Amino acid sequence: MKNTITTLKILSFSIVILGTPLQASEFKLEHVKEFPKFGPMVRDLTSDTITIVGQGKLSKKKPHVHGRAILFEESADGQSDNGKSYTFEMLKDDRQVGFLNINGLKPNQQYRISIGYAVGRVEDVGASQPQNISYSWEKAHSFRFMTAPIVQGDQFSILVGSCRRIGLFTPLMDAFGDKIFKGMVKNIEALSAQGIKTNFVFFGGDQIYADALNDFNPAKTFEEYAELYEKAFSLKHFRKLTASTGTPTFMQRDDHELWNDADAEEELKRQDQAAAGYKSYALYQRPQGPLTPKFWHTTQNGVDTFFTDTRSERLPSKNLIMSAEQMDDLKSWMIAPERRNRIKIVTTSVPIFLLSTPDSWGGFNAQKLELVDHIVKNKIEHLVFVSGDAHCQKDAQFKIYDHQGSDTGINVVEVLVSGLFAITREKADFIRDQSEALVDGEGYILKSATPLAETLKENLFARITGDQGTKKITISVHDKKNHLLKKEVEYQL
Repeated sequence: MKNTITTLKILSFSIVILGTPLQASEFKLEHVKEFPKFGPMVRDLTSDTITIVGQGKLSKKKPHVHGRAILFEESADGQSDNGKSYTFEMLKDDRQVGFLNINGLKPNQQYRISIGYAVGRVEDVGASQPQNISYSWEKAHSFRFMTAPIVQGDQFSILVGSCRRIGLFTPLMDAFGDKIFKGMVKNIEALSAQGIKTNFVFFGGDQIYADALNDFNPAKTFEEYAELYEKAFSLKHFRKLTASTGTPTFMQRDDHELWNDADAEEELKRQDQAAAGYKSYALYQRPQGPLTPKFWHTTQNGVDTFFTDTRSERLPSKNLIMSAEQMDDLKSWMIAPERRNRIKIVTTSVPIFLLSTPDSWGGFNAQKLELVDHIVKNKIEHLVFVSGDAHCQKDAQFKIYDHQGSDTGINVVEVLVSGLFAITREKADFIRDQSEALVDGEGYILKSATPLAETLKENLFARITGDQGTKKITISVHDKKNHLLKKEVEYQL
């Protein structure tokens, strides 16, 4: 996977850089090296920006490193320009995790990038190359990516999954849990060969299990949480998926990124542990790292998507699964004129309609009713919820009725995709074809438009493909070998 971008050969005892003669003894050749544990991972990609995260080598002998990259714009015939160099910080206090943010890219343009780390701090080597140092890129990691168009096309296709049980002391789980990502790579490559682009990969919570062995040695410090992410993200097939395909990877948290059934009230009782968990979560999962402005975020890469956070602001005593600010942002996003007649995806780490438990939206009926009421009263159509947590797969189209039984004429789809690697499946037994959004007997009842198919309980992922022209989505569910687990399902939105 390492492509040579530039190889410098010293052919004499002296060379000239920027017109200044230097003796060979004064000249220093530095290699930009591949990230040793995880990355490069594309964390955000728009029509004119990209964010990439990676981790430099952790070393006591050479504790200071920085990130370097060189970006080439490619033409249709494969030719490229001379390239533009970038540097970015990788701080020791952040375990050498760094983010490269590039702005000013051209829409719908293919680029090739080589990226890695080198010795020294950014302030020491400078953003521009010092006269007596030249950087070789033959040991860096290289890949291609395509920016999004300004005006989105009609077709989109994404991969989704959630819940990979991997902990600090789970070697067998690590090996088995990595196999599903080999299937995801095969899936992306197979569709790419057919000319079908994967707009992004979405992981809907529980990328790690800080409490994988329950109360036995759970992660509690920043170093323990960070080591767990580094182990999870450095496994062979996961790394190939995130580092070699050029496909953006979006993530949202659920509870096990901190501990089982975590919520904002419980975090007040474990403040040091919560702070350690949040610091690692920000570094390893959030799209712009610690600089991501809110717990929730959106993308327009292929399909308009709102990634909610139903954990960080959860207050059970106040019946809140998210803050009023996040709920208001979500409702405003849903009714924005530019997406009224387009398919829209809302992700939620816990089920909203297919499963009703105290830990899902069913335990927060006031806000569930608020959201459904907003959908009905504003006649919001073409809406798909993607959920996780339940360690099974199920999808359904729900018709919304008021509490008196009258059809509101509004439908929504939920696609539950959970169990990239899971060892418990008990929540699958609570899947239902009817859901209530009622407070004091008033509100709405949602009923599946068709009988539910069999609940899938294997380790799996799903592909959601949509067409904005026909307003149809197709769902295919795959196992670790990329084999279909059931017949593809199509919904007319």
